[in-house]
Amino acid sequence: MKVAGERVLVNRYVCEIAHGPAPSPEHEAAHECGNPSCFYADCLRWATTVENNADKLKHDTHNRGERHNLAKLTEHEVLQIRELEGSASRNEIADRFGVSYRHVYSIHKRAAWPWLE
Repeated sequence: MKVAGERVLVNRYVCEIAHGPAPSPEHEAAHECGNPSCFYADCLRWATTVENNADKLKHDTHNRGERHNLAKLTEHEVLQIRELEGSASRNEIADRFGVSYRHVYSIHKRAAWPWLE
């Protein structure tokens, strides 16, 4: 929306009206209700990116893993890749699953998909 001729995010604008200015430029308008299209002042609060991302996990509104639009693997395939560690080369595993050696390495080192066990 536009306010005084300037484009602003509705949730940020409503949060500022209800709760005052953001404590810092890094703060985001977070949704207590978990609904990103909700703009009720009571549902919004200022949060850091870390806090806001934790809320997304709590509300199950995140887009990590296979929910991400660029994901090439499913959670099941990631677990299979981990099971194959040591029994096949990373290049062989990468070819089998259609991903790069680097991605297989990241999965094995738990840098990619670290929440999966």
